[in-house]
Amino acid sequence: MQTAVLLVLLGGCVCSVQSGDESQNLQTRVENLERSLLQLQNPPRVAFTAGLNPNNEQGNYGPYNIDTTILFKRVLTNVGNNYNFAKGIFTAPVKGLHFFYFSLMATFDPAPNMRAALKRNTEFVAYVFDEAPSDTHDSVSRADTLVLEVGDMVYVELERGKSIYGLRGQNNMFSGFLLHPL
Repeated sequence: MQTAVLLVLLGGCVCSVQSGDESQNLQTRVENLERSLLQLQNPPRVAFTAGLNPNNEQGNYGPYNIDTTILFKRVLTNVGNNYNFAKGIFTAPVKGLHFFYFSLMATFDPAPNMRAALKRNTEFVAYVFDEAPSDTHDSVSRADTLVLEVGDMVYVELERGKSIYGLRGQNNMFSGFLLHPL
């Protein structure tokens, strides 16, 4: 009988220690679920669209002696203020799946000589180009979906020696938005 009581007491002690660990794990899980619920109820709002020329100016942008981030200064939308028009860079505020789109117009004169890249931090994501001398007024565009970490930067970079044409700020655009947090 004494052995049974001792086993029950020891078992109770072991259970209470286990219950303490389980209680801590349960508390952590509840806190994580509450955080997730708040994110679902209040999702981050991230979206921007910007054009090249804020004053609807016309003319060539480039060529430059170095690769140059294109400054899309005509900000039409900047929900969350994550696009910096002074630097031409979008910075991810949350980890998530993001969608980006950009379009560029080739120069008229000299003949089209345009090549640009969508970049994440310093990594090339995609190229667009138009170097056909036989025609003008060409536009190129690109859309990509990227998983970004907090602080990742996305921008469009014009290759050195290349140029684009600005026509009243409408034909060179850069847009992005958060599809959903991860």
